Amino acid sequence: MPRFAQRVRGEILGTIEDTQAPLMLFGSYARKDSTDESDIDVLEVTKVRLPPYKRGRINVSPYTVHTLSYLCSHGSLFVLHLLNDGIIIRDRDRRLADTLRKYISPRDYRYYRTQLRGAVPLLDCSAEFYSRKWRQLHRIAIFLLRSSCFAELAERGTPLFAMKAVARVLRDDRIEKAYFLKSCHSPNRSLFEFTATLVAEYLHAELHNPYGSVEALLVAGGDRSRLLKALGARLLDDDDGADEYVDHSQREEDLVCPLPS
Repeated sequence: MPRFAQRVRGEILGTIEDTQAPLMLFGSYARKDSTDESDIDVLEVTKVRLPPYKRGRINVSPYTVHTLSYLCSHGSLFVLHLLNDGIIIRDRDRRLADTLRKYISPRDYRYYRTQLRGAVPLLDCSAEFYSRKWRQLHRIAIFLLRSSCFAELAERGTPLFAMKAVARVLRDDRIEKAYFLKSCHSPNRSLFEFTATLVAEYLHAELHNPYGSVEALLVAGGDRSRLLKALGARLLDDDDGADEYVDHSQREEDLVCPLPS
């Protein structure tokens, strides 16, 4: 295990109650590009499906072997992220390593992009709606931006999951500017609109909700886009303090790509 990972290993092990669960460090700490504001992202392999949770600066994403196997067999970008950047903290019986080894690359990311594209109209909102739901809207905009960029690079055969590196490879400084939205602790409508416009451009989508409200959009399009339905429900949730990882596994299962031929 790299020395930098050993420095947070004790903190991680002290946070996870299950002393036998396989654990993997991923995200900025695993890539060594964390900042003072970065959380420590940890994958925990659990026996039953549990909601993500946060302890201090540690974000824990619980996944069962069954769910991970499903994502591996469907070319999940999240699993590709784990394979590229993840560092195993504990895996005594190799359940985690053996499961991730089952990853199958998808033919392409057309289905993935279709699902992302279907959620773009959620970003078209009134000033009043934004003032009430800016936290959820920021999280959705960042999720769509990252996912579209990650898919683009994965399809090129150069998967990257650090946004600075993504912006550099795609030669688009706007990506870094838009990504500042993730660090906003108060409403910033101009930056949100900038990010939403960039998301629409990368997904070749129209930034327009023709139905006027999120509720009407879900009624009209929820059956066609599973991701729209999942993110729309999160957007309408009254709990605006929900952590950005709360619906991570739900998003991943809504975004699995078709099996390769």
